[in-house]
Amino acid sequence: MPEERCSEMQGNGPDESGRRCEGGLNDWLQRTAWPFEEVVQLEQRRSERYSHYFVVALLRSERLAISDLLGFVALATRGSDILGLVDPEGRYHLVGADRESAMGAEALRRLADDWRIGIIFPETDRGDAAAALTRIMSSFTVDDGVSVKCAVYPEDGTSPKDLVSIAAG
Repeated sequence: MPEERCSEMQGNGPDESGRRCEGGLNDWLQRTAWPFEEVVQLEQRRSERYSHYFVVALLRSERLAISDLLGFVALATRGSDILGLVDPEGRYHLVGADRESAMGAEALRRLADDWRIGIIFPETDRGDAAAALTRIMSSFTVDDGVSVKCAVYPEDGTSPKDLVSIAAG
């Protein structure tokens, strides 16, 4: 007898029988997330091959919901920037080229506050990153409690672990 879907639970984990529910937030998280350091490593390899800089930035807010923060940041980034959400375990959930999260607005609203926005700025040096981050930060007020930290490859570090650690501050 095939297992039936746990549609009422919407993916909030295993039900009473221990089955994992299909189609909800947990399933989406498992299928679409990569360790952030691995994503940074892919950009590092590309940058080494073509002798380019790149920047890793992490944003968070003490007061704004992650869905609101993502909305503002998505409007202020370039199409070539790699935008995503970094969960508390360090997994990176990409935001699509249309700047919409595959999670959808409802799932984004349910995320905890300890998620961050992760941006990789390909072919970007410190000066260009400062301009891009200034543009992004101009969307917020001091009351929004938004902070950003970044690391530049290869100036601040050459390993993905170091770059992510510096950006996480």
